Amino acid sequence: MDRSVIFIRWCRQCCAGYKYMFDEKLVTVWSAPNYCYRCGNIAAILAINDTDERDAKLFRAVPDSDRVIPPRNTTPYFL
Repeated sequence: MDRSVIFIRWCRQCCAGYKYMFDEKLVTVWSAPNYCYRCGNIAAILAINDTDERDAKLFRAVPDSDRVIPPRNTTPYFL
């Protein structure tokens, strides 16, 4: 059985959320939309099924006007 090998990395930002390189032997997947609230990039999750079909699910950041920032609570060190 001849199976393809693909290397997946996630430590490098991609503006489109994911990027294939080297004849699709390497793919970079970035899962943080709008990195550091300033990059404007898209995020992705790469789904791979049993037959090695790949499907990138893309996500955009929530607009600032819709973001909810929870109140800052200090958790006691000793409970």
